[in-house]
Amino acid sequence: VASTAAGALVVAVALYVAERAMARAEVIQATRKRTAALSDTFCEAAEQQGAVLPFISAASIAIAGIITFGTELNPFYASGLTLLQALGWIVSSRKGSAAKFESEGALMVNLSSLNPRSTVGLDPLKRFKRWIMG
Repeated sequence: VASTAAGALVVAVALYVAERAMARAEVIQATRKRTAALSDTFCEAAEQQGAVLPFISAASIAIAGIITFGTELNPFYASGLTLLQALGWIVSSRKGSAAKFESEGALMVNLSSLNPRSTVGLDPLKRFKRWIMG
């Protein structure tokens, strides 16, 4: 009878350890999925911000050509086009910095969630309590 009870205790402890490991794996997996989703959101926002930059660059080059041609015809209209070109530069610089900040945000999300569990330190009592509590 005692050997049966001891065997049941060993099986119960093994089952507890296996369930605890499975629970930790599920929590870590969920954290990784959440991190991937958040990082993907930041990356998509950065791509959207940066997608307009080639168009603005091409438009700025075209406006520069029109300004050069327009200076020969009427310098006053050409000076008005320089304001349009300056507006394009402002928009492109804002979009470029927004893309930079979004991509840095995605990087920070990835870096901050590499280790989802906080460190418990070297105190054996705290480590044992953390191990028991899961």
